[in-house]
Amino acid sequence: MERKKLLMTLLSIFLFSLVLACGEFQDLERSNPYDPEFPKGTLTGAAIITQGGDNSGIIVSVTGTRYSAATNLDGEYIIPQIPVGIYEITAFKPNYKKEKQSGIVVKENGVTVVSDIFLAAGAIAGNVICEGKSENTGIMVSIDYTSYNAMTDNDGNYRITGVPAGGGYYVTAFYPNFEPYHWGPVTVVEGSGPTTLENGFLKILRGSIAGVALLEGGSDHSGIRITLSEPGYSATTNAAGDFEITGIPAAVGAYSLTASKDNYNSVQKSDITVIANQQSYVGILQLGALPGSVSGMVSLDDKGPGEYGGISILVNETGVNTTTSGDGSFAVDPIPIGFYTITALLAGYGSYTYTLFQVTANQETDLTVRGTKELKRLRGSIVGVALLQGRATTAGSG
Repeated sequence: MERKKLLMTLLSIFLFSLVLACGEFQDLERSNPYDPEFPKGTLTGAAIITQGGDNSGIIVSVTGTRYSAATNLDGEYIIPQIPVGIYEITAFKPNYKKEKQSGIVVKENGVTVVSDIFLAAGAIAGNVICEGKSENTGIMVSIDYTSYNAMTDNDGNYRITGVPAGGGYYVTAFYPNFEPYHWGPVTVVEGSGPTTLENGFLKILRGSIAGVALLEGGSDHSGIRITLSEPGYSATTNAAGDFEITGIPAAVGAYSLTASKDNYNSVQKSDITVIANQQSYVGILQLGALPGSVSGMVSLDDKGPGEYGGISILVNETGVNTTTSGDGSFAVDPIPIGFYTITALLAGYGSYTYTLFQVTANQETDLTVRGTKELKRLRGSIVGVALLQGRATTAGSG
């Protein structure tokens, strides 16, 4: 009997303890933050990429919980239904430095606006200049196959900001008519100072100019000097007149050139464009020979010095004519280069023709080396009959 009473007492204590335990469990259920009936609030704010860029896709999470949201393009986010309490939040995006804010209070049925969170990206900086340029503004420096780029200042300095952290970047500097400069691979670390690249140097792209220069009346066209308007660039023709100037900068714009040789008129060619890695053909340049002159001396057989003026001098091949001065001298100046004959003539005198001679450029052909040519007075005879009055014949008459 006593034993039965003891068992009943123990059973009563167990049942009472079980009732108390059930009550405490119900209270715990009501204190569970994931209980739908637990008081809740909302967090909102913005997470922004420093140096600009796409602010979407940043994950903002309540540390140690399952509550999170992704930002839109402007970096805005809303995290609803967060149990009331004090929290830490974390903002994260791949290749950017993770940032946190603590002491964030969520109130029942309230909206807590969180201060903006800034995620730092990396940067690439350095200096690049162009060959021969004193001002280096406007060189484009870009990360290959991305939209990240920057332009240099006057000194060639640049800084590309907002670059996601990571390795394997390749960077190119570009300026028209210059050879691009490349760096890589380049590694960018998030949130640190800029990755500084070695100094870059863009070499001028070059081309060439070619053509033909010919001498008037010549068969050997060698030795014609071809000079470009850009100092230091020139060439000389071969016997056929061919020339080529190589290594000319393509970045200078339009050039002009001059073809020249002693005793010939110089020829200029302007508005020549040199294209990078190509040959520009300027065509045929014809150098006209400078004219020469011819002189000589003519006399008359029946006149004395000072009486030889007015004799006509005719260049037979051209129709050009002149007359002698009183001393019999003459000159034809200018006269194109070539081969000529000259005829001297005066009414009442026989003419004289100088045989073939050559006039060369910018030279005097002196025919006096052939001597003074004398025109002889044309002469004849008179025939007639003389009779004596009263005589039958003139035979023997004196």
